[in-house]
Amino acid sequence: MKKVKKLTTIKISKNNEIVKSEVIYNENQDILSHINYDDFGNIETKIEFEFDEKGNCIKETNFYDEESISETITNVYNENNKILKSETEYGDGSISIKSVALNSDKTEQIIETHDEDGVLESKEVNQYNDGLLVKQMVYDEDNKLVNETLNEFDENKNLIKRVEKNYFEKTEFITNFEYNENHNLVKYQKLTPKGIILEKLFISYDDQNRVIEQKYSDRIIYKYIFDDEKKTKTEERYDQQGVLRLQIVSDISNGEAIQFEDYMAYRVEYKYEYFE
Repeated sequence: MKKVKKLTTIKISKNNEIVKSEVIYNENQDILSHINYDDFGNIETKIEFEFDEKGNCIKETNFYDEESISETITNVYNENNKILKSETEYGDGSISIKSVALNSDKTEQIIETHDEDGVLESKEVNQYNDGLLVKQMVYDEDNKLVNETLNEFDENKNLIKRVEKNYFEKTEFITNFEYNENHNLVKYQKLTPKGIILEKLFISYDDQNRVIEQKYSDRIIYKYIFDDEKKTKTEERYDQQGVLRLQIVSDISNGEAIQFEDYMAYRVEYKYEYFE
């Protein structure tokens, strides 16, 4: 497969063509820069990334515009390419330092964020069992528990239940996950403790384990149609009334895509440039 060097997103209407974003990649397909533009050609967001020889992102710079930096994030990794420390310097000169510590048996990870004076800003404690995240606790700047998440897994290590609690340690949400015989997620359902359904998602697959339909509780439907002969994938998005609102045609062989609004007020095209 060809390696992408640059991806330009263009919004095309009846009257003009507007560049909406530009993404630059290196030969490892890491993103070096990502710029989003408004309809007047002004930069909305700009991010630049730097990587080490192992492919770790060692620096991320966010801009307000072409030159004004909003924040710079510098990451330090251990020998296993896991982040040990992340330092964020904001545009006003203030600094926030995040440290990551994992105990010797890899069952507990503590992530703490302090300001430049060492004052706690936030803390996260993650507990693992057999490499699976079974409990997550988030604390505020006063080291008080803000929320807690409990995960349950089946014998195949599939996430089957998630319980989210608030700072009173009272359950707020319960999410259940169901899988088919191929361990593909087929149903997701988020409820209140009283059983009121807040979100629901059904997923269908073809005989190659490719997603062919996603049906949401608000009756929005995403359909995916594969044409293996033409090596294309078509994504169709329908609203609550069953009206086609968006169609995306992708060339599976090299990742190119053209996206159309069904009412054709405008369309979005993706222009790829590749490494030689």
